[in-house]
Amino acid sequence: MSASSLKIIASAFVTLLVALFVFWQGELSSNQNVVYVEMPSVSRNLDLNSSLTYAATAILNDTSAHLIIVTEDLTLEGQVVNDFETKDGGKSYKITLKSDYRTSRGELVNAHDVAYTVRYYLSRKNGIAGVLKSIVGADLCRSLTCELAGFKVTGTNSFEILLREPDAKFMEKLASPWLIIFKQDRPFLEKIGDCTIPYQTGRAEVVKCDQAGVHVRINNRNVILTEPNRIPKGVKVSRLLTDNPGDTVSPTLTVFSAYAIPHSKLLTQNQRVQIMSSIRKFAPSYAETVKLNWSPLMTSKWLGVEAPSDLVAIDVKQYTCPNRAIRILLDTSFPSLTKTKAFLTSTIKCPIEFEITNADKFFSYFNWADIALVWFCPDFLDIYNTFASLDCSDNSDCYFNWHDRELQNEISRLKDESRRGIQNKEIAVGIEKILLKKGYVAPLAELNWWIDSPTGIRQIHAAGLFQIRLGDFL
Repeated sequence: MSASSLKIIASAFVTLLVALFVFWQGELSSNQNVVYVEMPSVSRNLDLNSSLTYAATAILNDTSAHLIIVTEDLTLEGQVVNDFETKDGGKSYKITLKSDYRTSRGELVNAHDVAYTVRYYLSRKNGIAGVLKSIVGADLCRSLTCELAGFKVTGTNSFEILLREPDAKFMEKLASPWLIIFKQDRPFLEKIGDCTIPYQTGRAEVVKCDQAGVHVRINNRNVILTEPNRIPKGVKVSRLLTDNPGDTVSPTLTVFSAYAIPHSKLLTQNQRVQIMSSIRKFAPSYAETVKLNWSPLMTSKWLGVEAPSDLVAIDVKQYTCPNRAIRILLDTSFPSLTKTKAFLTSTIKCPIEFEITNADKFFSYFNWADIALVWFCPDFLDIYNTFASLDCSDNSDCYFNWHDRELQNEISRLKDESRRGIQNKEIAVGIEKILLKKGYVAPLAELNWWIDSPTGIRQIHAAGLFQIRLGDFL
């Protein structure tokens, strides 16, 4: 081989090394700009429904526009709304949108998009339409072209809303994570790889979706939301912590409670009342064990409802165990499952069969359970919203229906007060007494979660798990 041939080979080798180094540096730089967000389960179907998990809403909170959002200090902020005015005690609203709001794709959101969104919810997503169902004519809106008497577009970025009844909390209720904005001239759903997602109107965008995870571009950063077993070694990882990593506990709106499942016929009334009373009696020690604030009520202390002495002093009478093991439903989003199971076992003192689910399967196990531990995150700062999941009047959530007329009457009274802008703590205490003394609910603690990210550990949004965004994990 000639000297010139050797020089050519050497030169080519050096060029290859340089190319590999540049490629490696590029890959390293690329990996450094990616954060993996670990969740117990990540659904690729992000179509709107009432059983969306917190992993799904974390994506939609960034990839979809919202009229109003709740900030981390629990104040309302317009994301697309610029300002509003109300009259007639909250029966009519004039709303103006921001003219400079742009989606991640550079698209505008205007009043016609909001009109389309309202009609879409009422005609095709009525189960999660929430406060939109209080608009005049909402009950008659069954198509995307329905005549909606209570909604009028008055300009490119302005519209008026008329409600059937005054509701001073209407704008606050628009902050629900389930109320997102669609584009009237775009398909409702779009397909991004393996993901099905509402057409993206937010400031972030799902750019890829595969078995590796949901890839989101946000603030010039790449986030990949995925399950623990799909995270490569040596990458930056953020994860949600269910156990308190320190000794400090901050206030939160989310209360963690045990609920008697209404359709279960296993427990007699006395068994149910005494078992739930036992859970309530020893809840303070449980809260101390898992380093959370004990809550004697379903209502967070943040809302200023005080527990009367007759609810705090608990007398547990003897009871016999039922004729089979009590089925108790738990979830991976709960604090220290080992300690939680130990607490329930030692407190109830009857045979127990536990089922532990991921959030996406939790409600499908309700028909199996006798008791379920559940947390509900109020969408906004309103006492009625604490009990909205128990409201079984028309067009309400009704997650638990004990067919208790006394309970429903009091919840309806509280809802009426809320619509008038009144936070009636006396009615709220009356509801708590019914729930606790009849053994329907046993509050345990105010529930917190934490984000462990490459930049440190911090507590999540005080309004609860459904208000977090993927951007919070960066």
